[in-house]
Amino acid sequence: MAVALYAAGGVVQYFIDMTVNFETVAHHNALYALPRNFLFYGFPFLALGHVMARDGVLESVQGLLRWPIVAGVLALMALEIWVKYIAFPHDAVFEICLSHFLAAPLLFAWLMTLKLRRAAWWMAPMSAAIYFVHALVLMTLEPLTGLAPTELTLLAIPICVVVGFVIVKINNRPIPLV
Repeated sequence: MAVALYAAGGVVQYFIDMTVNFETVAHHNALYALPRNFLFYGFPFLALGHVMARDGVLESVQGLLRWPIVAGVLALMALEIWVKYIAFPHDAVFEICLSHFLAAPLLFAWLMTLKLRRAAWWMAPMSAAIYFVHALVLMTLEPLTGLAPTELTLLAIPICVVVGFVIVKINNRPIPLV
């Protein structure tokens, strides 16, 4: 089901890229939200992580961590991005790469082989806060600034970090029971 939903999200994205005149769209972020949402993007990777947590699956994927396989997946990803860059307008939706579904388990398996310290307590709520506000920040900034996607992203990152910090601080404040 996860593979089918991820592929469906890719099909929706490619359909948007082939049929929409991006110069006439006022809010590009609304187009990004259609293929890249929890159903087509979040759930498939969550399901992939769930499957990898089963006995023996992570070890099997770690067995694929050979330079030729990793290089092949990275080359496939680069090829897909290059084809998109050549075939579609530069302001098209480039969110879902089908090769990410191969690269993500390899990256996760490699990270699990590293002996790293445990993350600080604040990292999970901070990353969640940034995730939940980033779309709102982007959709607010886009009409106000008129910036291209790259510049808009560079402006949104520090704003999302500050807003995420404020949300975490507010969330950690004790609530009076009066």
